[in-house]
Amino acid sequence: MGIVMRSLYLLIITLVLSHAALAQPAFTTCIGDIGNCSTSVSSINLGPATVGGGAFVPVKITNTGSAQLVINYSFSNPAFAFGLSQTLPPNPLVIDPGASMQTFIVFTPPAVGAQAGQFVSMDNAAGSPHVIPLSGAGVSVASGDFAVMLDPAGPSTIALKKGTTTTFPVYVLEGPNPNPSAAGAAQCSGGPTGSSCSLDPNFFAGFASQVKIEVSVTVPANTSRLHGSPLVWAAMLPALVLLGARRRTAVLAPLAVLFLALCISCGGGNSAPSPPITITAEVNGSSPHTLTVPVTLQ
Repeated sequence: MGIVMRSLYLLIITLVLSHAALAQPAFTTCIGDIGNCSTSVSSINLGPATVGGGAFVPVKITNTGSAQLVINYSFSNPAFAFGLSQTLPPNPLVIDPGASMQTFIVFTPPAVGAQAGQFVSMDNAAGSPHVIPLSGAGVSVASGDFAVMLDPAGPSTIALKKGTTTTFPVYVLEGPNPNPSAAGAAQCSGGPTGSSCSLDPNFFAGFASQVKIEVSVTVPANTSRLHGSPLVWAAMLPALVLLGARRRTAVLAPLAVLFLALCISCGGGNSAPSPPITITAEVNGSSPHTLTVPVTLQ
């Protein structure tokens, strides 16, 4: 009986140690609210933010493992931090298996210009330390005023493609000490012939120092464009037709017209300038501000 009890005891100890060895925490992050979180991120761009104001993004840290996740975190640049104060997590941060912690990463640029930093998690999960690069840009906006702009870190000209929808961000930034009860609205127009433009959101009820607007431009597949100087094409067409008449060739003139039509419709696969997209924004009944976004059509 003693041998049986000892064997059972050793078996229990072995199982406990085995379970402890298999139980491991896991570290994952994503941008968004608890119920609406995108896939795991490798870097975070907070875009432009007003000096004296700031910007923030919701971030969720999840422990997908089977043991407690213990995090000692830091930020390499004081322009980036956890916040807001009511969601400031403790340090060290402990997350149970299968649980998540919702917070915000806040960007408060100390000066105009690009800013870069890192969120560093020293934790007990595989792959530690977990490092997430952070970036943003400080922008000067006068108090009582606002600005409409593209992300300084992104392209200054937007490439559109026929038959597709292209999405890019535009930012509305208010000067220092924004009015939290202010309301704003935005609209877009312009672009290639036959295209459509929409904004999300096009109205923001509680204005903050930064509002990110997603601009979506849809271009029909049959949109045409003319490459090269119109004067060159205007001169070439009668010349080609005249050449066909002089040679008394019934084929050259129709081929010239067909060649011109193909060049207009397909453009040879190159991009060409197109009418720009115009974004107009208004905040709290103020005079509208306009952003002209150059675009090319491919």
